[in-house]
Order: sequence, then C-alpha cells, then structure tokens
Amino acid sequence: MPTRSIAYRRLAALALAGFSLATQSASATPLDPGPDEALLYYQRADGDYNGWGPHLWNTTDCSGSATETSWAQPLAAVDTDPRYGALYRIPLSANASCLNLIMHKGDEKDLGGGDLTWRFDELGRRVFTVSGNPQLSSTPLSGSAVAIKGARAHWLDPFTLALVGGAPGASRVELRYAHDASIRIDGEARTVSGGQALAMQPASLRNGLRRQHPHLADAPAYRIKAGVHALRRAVMSQLVVVAYDADDRVIDATEVQTAGILDMLFAYSGELGATLDARGVSFKLWAPTAQRVRLHVFDASKRLLPGYPKPMRERSSSSRIRRLLASMSPSVAAASRASPSAPRKSWMVWWACCERR
Repeated sequence: MPTRSIAYRRLAALALAGFSLATQSASATPLDPGPDEALLYYQRADGDYNGWGPHLWNTTDCSGSATETSWAQPLAAVDTDPRYGALYRIPLSANASCLNLIMHKGDEKDLGGGDLTWRFDELGRRVFTVSGNPQLSSTPLSGSAVAIKGARAHWLDPFTLALVGGAPGASRVELRYAHDASIRIDGEARTVSGGQALAMQPASLRNGLRRQHPHLADAPAYRIKAGVHALRRAVMSQLVVVAYDADDRVIDATEVQTAGILDMLFAYSGELGATLDARGVSFKLWAPTAQRVRLHVFDASKRLLPGYPKPMRERSSSSRIRRLLASMSPSVAAASRASPSAPRKSWMVWWACCERR
C-alpha cells in the first residue's frame, strides 16, 4: 500500500505539473495561422465572449473569406486565451489578400462599430484586437481605459439625446458623426479623430419623451445644437457621444442608438416594394439611414438587364416630417421606375449601399 500511494502521489504531481506547464504555454505565445486560415484574437475586459464574433463578407475588391457569415450567426470562437482573449480561425479563399469584418453580438457592435478591412500585406494573417478600439494590430494590444464602449446614448427627437449614466466629471459633451465611419479614440493620448462634432448642452427630458421612453425617464438629457442639414446628415452616419474633462481630454465615449429619432422623423405607412401600373414597375424602399441606393433588375435567367443598376432618387412623402423639419428632405422613400418594356417576370433586387448595419 505505501508503495502504491507513493506512485499515485508522484503520478498526480507529474499530471499537475504537466497541466500547469500546458496552461502556462497556452497563454505564453499566440498561435500562428495555418496555410489556409487567418487568426483573429479579440480581448474584452469583462471576459464575456458569449455571442460575440466577426461578421464576414466578400466584395469585389476584398474576397478573402472562404465562407461568408450571416448577420444572425457570426463566426464562433474556437478557444479563449487568458491573455489575448477569444480566438477565431477564419478559413481563407484561394489567393486571399484581405478580409472584411464587423465584430458584433446581435446588433451591438464593437471595435469602433464600423466596417473593418484587414489587409494581409500590411498586418499578416494574425491580428490582435481589444474591445472599444478599432485598431487591428499585428502585435498584442494592451487594453486602454478610454475607448468607445457600449451604446448608452439614445437619440430621441431631432434635438434631444438621453445618456444613460450621464457623463460624470465631464466639462463638455459632444455628438460626433462620420459619414465614412472614421471616428477613432486614441486611448493613450485620450484624443478623438474623424467626423464632425455637434455641441450638446445639459437639458431636461420633456414629458412626452418620458412617456414614450419610460426606461429612459431618469436618464440625463442633452440638447443638440445644430442646423437641420447637419442633423439630417448625422442620422445617416456613425454616431459617437464623446465626453471631455476640463483639460479637453477624452474621458468617455459611447455609441448612439437611433430608434427614437428614426421613428419620429421617418415613420412611413405608405406602400413599399414593387408596384405595377400602366407606366411600368415602380420600386419604393424605406431606408432612412441609407447614404445611397441602387436598383438592380434581372431577367428570368438571373441576368442583369441593360441599363442597370440605376440610382434610386431620394424623396419624402411624409407630411409629418415636413411639419417637424420643414427645411429637411429625408429619404423616407426612394423611388425608381423600370421601363414598361422590362419583362414582368424579372427577378428584382435592390439594396442600400453604405447603410448602417
């Protein structure tokens, strides 16, 4: 019995030592990508990676993903490293040179919230990322205290924004918008770049908004100071609320939810889709945040008809919008007409290019 007990103790000690070494080596150095894959590390301060993953899609200029993902199901992590975060293995297509990606969980987006392009000739096929930071880095990043975090801001009407939790210690707060999703926070320098800034002043939430949004009734409110043209353009852009201290250094930043402002400005109950009449086929699309829209029409063999794609014109058919913002012409419905001679059994597809996802 003593000999057996000693053997068990030695075996247990060896097993524990091996486990310790394995654990240590797993987080000591990041993995290298295989010949037909790219590796993405994604680090979150809260360590919660459930549901988070990259949305991958191909374009004419960048078609590196062997398999595109749906928005409802991002690529799942294959492992989690205690130092570098969740690890994603991305299968690559032949001769891949880049990847398009958005890190998200449902409709909550991270890494700056915009479309990212990962170019292999610049970064290699392994990158490191940190929540709140849009940078793709070939070397490990350290988490910064200041970054674009969450989406605590709610734009409720043309001139009112509610900020859950407020901006403690802030000397001033601004709403920043960028048509090209270029807003970036430098966590080390505590500065912001990209986009245009709209000043905000502390205000109170009017009773009507409190009734419409009871979950925000106690949230600090701010009044946005801007003209109608700037407001219209901002709705179609990347939106970030940025707070500054007395030395004008960034102390906080968060993305903006726009359901309230979209419902108020762009509510539309008219007819949408394809409508056939004596003049041809009319196409109407409700896309208030689209920057541009193009119509593609295909024949029964799924071949693009001559003259397409065509740009769809932006117009407003809502008297409610005109009453709220008389000088603003929002894109509630964009319309384009197909020629009457176009085959009636055509395959018809349209999309909003550059639309906020």
